[in-house]
Amino acid sequence: MEETLKNQQKGTFYPKLISRFSAVIMAITLLSSTTSCSKSEGENVAGAGKTTLSVNVENAKFNGTENINIKSSSKKGSDSQLNDVQRKIVALNEEFTLTAELTAVDSEEPAETQKSLRGSTKAASDTSAIVAGVKYKLAVYDADGAYLTERDYIRNQEASAAELSLESNKTYTFVAYSLNNAGNLPAITFADPNNKTLDNSSVSGINVSSDLMYFKKTMQMSSGVTNYLGIVFSHKFSQVNVTMDATATGYNITALAANFDSNYPSADIKLADGSLTRPGTAGNVNLTFSGLGTKVVTAAPALLNAETTTGSFVISNLTIGPLNQSIPANAISDLVITPGVKYNLSLTVNPKDVYLTHSGQLSARINGKIWMRYNLGAGNTRDPDVVPYISDQHGYYYQWGKRLPVAARAANTTNASWSATPASANNSWNLGTAAAPIKNTTNDPCPAGFRVPSVAEYQDMINWTVQSNTGSFTTSNTNFTGVKIFTSKRNSNVKLLFPMQGYFSYTTSGSTYVPTAIADRGSYSSVWASDRANNTFRYLRMTSAPATIGSNGPNAYLALQSTTIRCIAE
Repeated sequence: MEETLKNQQKGTFYPKLISRFSAVIMAITLLSSTTSCSKSEGENVAGAGKTTLSVNVENAKFNGTENINIKSSSKKGSDSQLNDVQRKIVALNEEFTLTAELTAVDSEEPAETQKSLRGSTKAASDTSAIVAGVKYKLAVYDADGAYLTERDYIRNQEASAAELSLESNKTYTFVAYSLNNAGNLPAITFADPNNKTLDNSSVSGINVSSDLMYFKKTMQMSSGVTNYLGIVFSHKFSQVNVTMDATATGYNITALAANFDSNYPSADIKLADGSLTRPGTAGNVNLTFSGLGTKVVTAAPALLNAETTTGSFVISNLTIGPLNQSIPANAISDLVITPGVKYNLSLTVNPKDVYLTHSGQLSARINGKIWMRYNLGAGNTRDPDVVPYISDQHGYYYQWGKRLPVAARAANTTNASWSATPASANNSWNLGTAAAPIKNTTNDPCPAGFRVPSVAEYQDMINWTVQSNTGSFTTSNTNFTGVKIFTSKRNSNVKLLFPMQGYFSYTTSGSTYVPTAIADRGSYSSVWASDRANNTFRYLRMTSAPATIGSNGPNAYLALQSTTIRCIAE
């Protein structure tokens, strides 16, 4: 019986033990399954929850380069395109012309966006376009375009705004706008107040006196870190900077009143894409000039709320020395104004291109610069424009930086003035700079009132003339007929003629430098420039092809070469 009892107990105990063990195993299995499942789900939604957004303004920019095209519309002037710059020339009176040069300014690249702003301060130059205290508004939309919230910020005081907390791993669209000042910001309006979305968001009634700026970016919020939004604004109105230069006239600008037309008084902006609509009627933007009483005046930058191909710049009053008049609206018209582009309008007043006598020399004035009409040393038995050329119309030959001629106009060899010692000083002919030359009277061979030209002055002559050839361009010691002609683009009756005079080079005899005979007469010519740097010498180079600026060096002994000089008025 005892054995039976034991067996009965065993029979009761083992099933219970197995049942309890099974329960434990099931619990462990369930726990393992739950843990595994949780881990798997956690990998898919890592960082679920809230994250913060830190906002900072980095810069503001204008749109990419566009051109203002000035189309021919005035009988008083003519259009020309030089070096990709649109120009309009207006005859002011019998003595002066006005040249308008309009170009778009390449937008400055914004400072490189910081990947993290934590623990750093951006350099002042990075945000120079947006000063401290400027207010801007940031609106937030979800991935479906639904409006969520907005914040008002102040430049350099962003931390004072309420924290912007968003969902991790979700995508949002951020739109910011500013008037680039410390005034109150206009509110966002919705076409359907009961269904606020990005597509029906706008800001209305923005005055053109405000510098409207816009920004939009879509980004996903990262989890576990602070997210950073670096705002680079785009200007929505155009800006035009106007300068007038009357230096070439010798007179001061004492009065100047001008305006742009096609300017609307206000604008509405659609936040979805930054596009503008312009209610009302277009009017004028009057300019305010500083520097009156001097030869160069500059207007305060003007904002234009316009998108047009028929804009005009009107000068209602201009006084320069004896000149006092207005310029009609059709003189500088058909301007193409593209929103958000920054433009420069340069106005230059020049005396007309004419022949004249200056400091006793027969001269031609081209683009305000006065040139002798013949090479230095040419005879006076014939008019400089008479062709075919003869030897008397050729000039003397000079070594760079020296005063005395080393060969006569028809000579095949040099004279006793030729020197084997080159001029050593960069300022042998120019005591100033390449941009502002000053005659070195000790060595400059040009007559009183004239000097050796700079490279920039030769380039200006090339820009404002049309080139042609006359005579035979063949190499011969007796060929004096080959001539390069530069004809004024403003006045086809005004010309500068350069004979193909060739040049004298040099060679060595042992350790001594000696001159060679004339080379390339009839087919080639060069005239010295006063420029010299690092023993490199510059000159105007001419053949039957278009003239170019030549450069020889670096070798100090290249100054021993002998060629011609064409003088320009000081």
